[in-house]
Amino acid sequence: MNFQRLPRLALHLPVLLRGLLLVVMAVAAPVAKADDADCAPLGHIGTYASDASNEMGGKPERHVFGEHDFLLSAPGTGAPTTVQGAWCSQTYDLKAGLNEPAPQVIADHYKQELNKLGASLLYGDACVTTARLVKDGGETWMHINCAQGFASSYTVWVVTKTALKLSLTEPATDDYRLLGHMPGYAVVKSEKADAGDLTFPISAGNFVTVQGKRLHLDYEPKPGTQPAADLEIVQNYLEAMKAKGGELIYQDKTDLVARMPDGDHLVWVHVVSLFGNVKLDVTDEKSYQPVATPPKSDALKAALDQNGHIALYVNFDFAKASLKPDAAPVIAQVVALLKAYPGYKLSIEGHTDSVGDDAANQKLSEARAAAVVDAVVKGGIEKSRLSSAGRGESSPIADNAKSEGRAKNRRVELVKQ
Repeated sequence: MNFQRLPRLALHLPVLLRGLLLVVMAVAAPVAKADDADCAPLGHIGTYASDASNEMGGKPERHVFGEHDFLLSAPGTGAPTTVQGAWCSQTYDLKAGLNEPAPQVIADHYKQELNKLGASLLYGDACVTTARLVKDGGETWMHINCAQGFASSYTVWVVTKTALKLSLTEPATDDYRLLGHMPGYAVVKSEKADAGDLTFPISAGNFVTVQGKRLHLDYEPKPGTQPAADLEIVQNYLEAMKAKGGELIYQDKTDLVARMPDGDHLVWVHVVSLFGNVKLDVTDEKSYQPVATPPKSDALKAALDQNGHIALYVNFDFAKASLKPDAAPVIAQVVALLKAYPGYKLSIEGHTDSVGDDAANQKLSEARAAAVVDAVVKGGIEKSRLSSAGRGESSPIADNAKSEGRAKNRRVELVKQ
């Protein structure tokens, strides 16, 4: 059939039949070969054109590293699969003058193209098509979706699985001194304060206040630089902080909170990536000493005899169970107590603040209590007189929402047996 003659022929047909003919034309229209306006390896339907109104001037939005959720079953019946890697998205609009076809037209076109590519169809309905292509050692996931059930436009997402390539720069003059910035980005706003309070999310709906020296930085892409994806930004900052001994506190698609050591201080960092811009808040947490001086052995005995327990504050390396050198005088007083009173037996119990994963805090508290037991045994005390336990974050003695309270909760307790 000569499709070039169909529009002229359609003028002589009833209105209903003419509409049906245009739908047939849309179904029969070829899928255009993928070019730089498409997300390879997929092309687009010949009766559609790329959305020229987008921020990319009609070209696809591409990111070195991003993520997308792919449906594997009907919406609402199962969790989607999140795939991370090289990310591309493009929206196409039906060309002017054409009647809108049924959404199934789009699905049928792409099923044919996916079949030609050798991709495996993972899910398909009248509006959504999900497929995966495994080729030459690579894995590419594809998602085609009509616009809210209508075929006036549709969007394609393509993600090729890749690992994150770290790209954060070395710290520059305008940066926070321990962290650089995304390539092609520049500071557009900087605020400092020698002291103050700042609220940090530590889980969905839960926050803590951190007191200390503050720094706020806003970054934007320089002219001509394509904004990085939120995931790429957040993951780059996270890996940079992990490399400096930091630990993740909270993360979602656009938000990141982590703590890392800076000498004897804890530094809190909050990264927010939104529409390609970056907001960075840093607080150098003020150090709080729960007690002025460590208790002597006679004070330890008095407290144990009266209360049955006493809190000790010994310093560990950040997020570890290794004792710092300044813990030695405190351990020496415990050793002196046990040597002076051979009948004493003690349970040494570790406690943490409430920041971070519950299971991780429990494990850390157990390891720190065991480390204190080992140090006391090295001081000449029989291990049979000691036991250890971890209480995690279950028994706070102060408000975990504030820096001072968290410092008091990070303790080791001696419990008389």
